[in-house]
Amino acid sequence: PGHMGISGNEHADREAKLAITDRSSTRDLLPCCLHHPLPANKSAIRAHHQSQLTHLISAMWRASTRYHHTECHLPHRYLSSFRKLLFSLPRKLSTVLVYLITGHAPLRNHLHCIGKVPSCLCSFCDNKPETVDHFLFHC
Repeated sequence: PGHMGISGNEHADREAKLAITDRSSTRDLLPCCLHHPLPANKSAIRAHHQSQLTHLISAMWRASTRYHHTECHLPHRYLSSFRKLLFSLPRKLSTVLVYLITGHAPLRNHLHCIGKVPSCLCSFCDNKPETVDHFLFHC
């Protein structure tokens, strides 16, 4: 806007627009110093790598058995809002929440699965497996 109406500037603008649309110079017309490809943009490479890594991790997560187990307790449509909730909580609280949802809380059913206790039965009522559901709602 500051150079509008100045004939030399208007001509330079037109030529610049033409150069980037359809009249780009051929390689043999360029000076030797411009024959080399432009250097790679580091931030673009980093962003592309991050995107590829995110897709790879997502594919690996969806192929894992843990994904299917978690999906049973927390359907995919809620994962985004759940992730936001987890990041807003103190680490200890978010850890406990994940333990409860995935069934990996230090209750006898899980501890028995990993060989830490001899029985999975509830330590209070001693007649049903001590799962998260049983511990919170039945015992």
